[in-house]
Amino acid sequence: DKAAETARLSKEAEKLQKALDKLNAKLSKPGYTEKAPAHLVEKDKADLAELEDKMAKVQTQLAKLKD
Repeated sequence: DKAAETARLSKEAEKLQKALDKLNAKLSKPGYTEKAPAHLVEKDKADLAELEDKMAKVQTQLAKLKD
């Protein structure tokens, strides 16, 4: 069902966007990036890249459904 899949992907995109916003805010704080252990900052950057990749895939799927 196209409508159900669109709704599911939209919900997933919303969830991913909230996680992306949270990580971006965290990484944009100079106090965090300067004081946190390097391995934690690198993990957050890797998590951010993974979330961005997932978001791109979800957006691609949504675009295909709209065609």
